[in-house]
Amino acid sequence: MAQQALRAGEGAAGSLVEQLEQAHAELAAVRREAAAASRHAAGELAEAHRALRLAEISAAELREQL
Repeated sequence: MAQQALRAGEGAAGSLVEQLEQAHAELAAVRREAAAASRHAAGELAEAHRALRLAEISAAELREQL
């Protein structure tokens, strides 16, 4: 009886370890995706900032011409 309980406990522990490893792998994948999305967003923000700066320069040049 005790041996059966021990084997059942070992099986449950093994299952929990597998679930934990799977969750860890999924978390790592989500982190990689989030990092890629963050880099992409930073690139988009930098591009928008450059466009805004060019628009400000153009507006200043137009004001000078008026």
